[in-house]
Amino acid sequence: MYELTGKCKWAHVQHPNTTYDAKWSIDLMVDNPQMQALLESKGFNIKENKEGEKFLHIKRNVISRKGKENDAPVVLDKNGEPTTSLIGNGSTVTVGFDGFDWSSSFGSGVTAYLNTVKIVDLVPYKEAIDLNKELAEAI
Repeated sequence: MYELTGKCKWAHVQHPNTTYDAKWSIDLMVDNPQMQALLESKGFNIKENKEGEKFLHIKRNVISRKGKENDAPVVLDKNGEPTTSLIGNGSTVTVGFDGFDWSSSFGSGVTAYLNTVKIVDLVPYKEAIDLNKELAEAI
C-alpha cells in the first residue's frame, strides 16, 4: 500500500459520486515535481485540472468488476478515529491506496485504488447555496 499526504479536492469519500459509475474518489494535489516523477515512474497517471494543478485521482468503485459490492473507504480524523465529516477542497489529508495494473487496447497504466483517508487539516465542506430556492422563498 502507498501513502501520500497533500491537499485534496473533490473528496467523495463519505458518499460515493454517482454522476457516472458509482465510486468513492478523491483528487490529491501533486505540486512537487519529484513526487510527480516518482508516481509516474510507478505507472500512475498524473492529471492536470483547468487551473493548471497536477493531481492524482484515487478511486474505489462501489461495485467491483465481478459484481460484488465493495466496502467504503475508511475515513479517519486527525486523531485516527472514524469520522463522518465532509472534506472540503483544500483540506490536507493522508491517503492510503493500492496500485492496480491494467492494460487494454487503449493503453496501460496503474489505477490508484482508494483504501483510507486520514484528515490532517480539515477545511469544512460548504454546501452550495441554491439561489433559485432562495429567490422562491423571498417572493
